Amino acid sequence: MEYRLLKLLFWCPNLFGDTVVGSRDEVEQAIQNYLLSGSVCNTNEAIVLMVIRGIEKSKLPSSSNIPLSELPSISEIKQNRKQNIVRILQNLINAPENPVYRRLRASNKLIQDLLSIDGLESFLTLCNFKKTMLPATRPSEQQQVEGTDEKTTVKNNEDLVEEYKEAYYVISEEDANNKEHLEKLLNLFTTADPILPELYRNTKVYRATGRTLTCIPRDHLPDEFFSQTKEEFRKYYDQQHRIIEESRMLLTKAMRERLKTQNMRSFRYAVIRVRFPDNLLLQGTFYAMDKLLTVRQWISECLAKPYLFRLYAPPSIQTATLTNAPPTVPVELTDDNVSLIEVGLAPSSLINLIFNDRIQQKASGTSVLRFDLSQSIEDI
Repeated sequence: MEYRLLKLLFWCPNLFGDTVVGSRDEVEQAIQNYLLSGSVCNTNEAIVLMVIRGIEKSKLPSSSNIPLSELPSISEIKQNRKQNIVRILQNLINAPENPVYRRLRASNKLIQDLLSIDGLESFLTLCNFKKTMLPATRPSEQQQVEGTDEKTTVKNNEDLVEEYKEAYYVISEEDANNKEHLEKLLNLFTTADPILPELYRNTKVYRATGRTLTCIPRDHLPDEFFSQTKEEFRKYYDQQHRIIEESRMLLTKAMRERLKTQNMRSFRYAVIRVRFPDNLLLQGTFYAMDKLLTVRQWISECLAKPYLFRLYAPPSIQTATLTNAPPTVPVELTDDNVSLIEVGLAPSSLINLIFNDRIQQKASGTSVLRFDLSQSIEDI
């Protein structure tokens, strides 16, 4: 079968070398077990590292009513969560006597968002917050229910005097005055690097056997490649194509930028196939936001010697959704600082490699690849 990308693979080389390679969940679990084992850090450090990992695993909010292009980006969500945790600690350090800073209402929208982070509740406990039920303001008469258009009505005075309690996370003034402890946690939180699974390149070499070489069709890619389901993405893509066809007009710069932003939030990964002069295919998996330089460096690492080469994308890479230029000629990829998604190489693409040296242009792929790769070629 020509399309052999069965699943995405991950690893954590800094912890395990190449001994642990598997699905994201498998590598996540291996890292979690490693941290909890206490073999590399104490309990405090492990909890902080798990919160940092939890933030890094943030996802886009699931909402069918908001266009993907209008949602905050993953990086914005992560940054907001980090800033909110830092603000909680800084408020305690700077004003431990202020009771407002020592009580976190669990039903507060901001606190609810933070509590969705893996390990956050353990982190609050580490800071000496204690979860407790406290008297709270009962929803007033005709108060709008959060998140809906409905309104509730307080029917009689008995409801008003009935004790009403809510969950809070509370830290005592004495514990809040332990600045050394809180500052140590704040410093660790702001300086520690996240320990996360990294995308495994999963380099493969294929030999074409009498068939037209293509990139892997989107329908054959794993669901993890997309931030939306394939059905949602296909619906969006068809809708945009129909709008362009029906309007029969050139896209304005603003329209192209809007479509570009949509695409940048639609794809997570990219599988790149590089065609050598003798129809050998080099295949690897990348993040959609990886720079073209990352692909170029990967190709260089796969070569037996530091040969000079140029990369060309096929004409079809320039789609009408991103440019007004007709897709008629191959495009040389020269800007190493652009991301794969910006040049239309995500979620899958086939690019051509041309050696600068004429002698190498005529050489077989097996003679220019690293020995281990030349010995692991598969036919497709």
